[in-house]
Amino acid sequence: MPFTFFHAYLPEVARRETRSVHVFTSGPGDPPPGEYGLLEMYCDEPGCDCRRVFFNVVSSRTRSAVAVVAYGWEPAEFYAKWAREDDPAVVRQIKGPILNLGSPQSEHADDVLRFIEDVVLRDPAYVSRLKAHYDLFKRQVEERARSKRGAGARRRRTHRRTRRPVPPAEWPDRRAPKLTSPVIARRPAHSPGSRRSAGARRRRSTA
Repeated sequence: MPFTFFHAYLPEVARRETRSVHVFTSGPGDPPPGEYGLLEMYCDEPGCDCRRVFFNVVSSRTRSAVAVVAYGWEPAEFYAKWAREDDPAVVRQIKGPILNLGSPQSEHADDVLRFIEDVVLRDPAYVSRLKAHYDLFKRQVEERARSKRGAGARRRRTHRRTRRPVPPAEWPDRRAPKLTSPVIARRPAHSPGSRRSAGARRRRSTA
């Protein structure tokens, strides 16, 4: 399933409500000191209701992603039913929080994951915000999908209405009318005897 940044669909909301966290001191197992932006990504496949978010965690020091964390806020039973999966280990990977296996991770990714799990996701208000962002995002996805389907249907209707009639000169052979050959009337040939009899009639008429 494709995941797209939240700010690509709702830039104003993302500008106001994207969470950033500050790490002032760093101990064993902590990410390096600095500010980290949690850029949210959601599934933009129409009809999908996976209820998950990907955090693209960007460091202000390096201005690059240091971890990509997947997280689902519903109970494990929801993801087992959604994915039709009975293996608890697979369901755990779907629900998270977990480092996304298909994304590049930095050397500090494990520390970032622990920080998100132990600090960020312990805030119920922030988890509620993620759910609200998910709902807003999915509504935008479905509206765009409906607009695309409507535009495609309108183009098909317009094409049918504006199709011009094909003039006879452009008809293919199978549609060309069959033409009959013109009938040429020919005078029957006269025998020499008939010519002489006609000449005799003319002489008699002038006598």
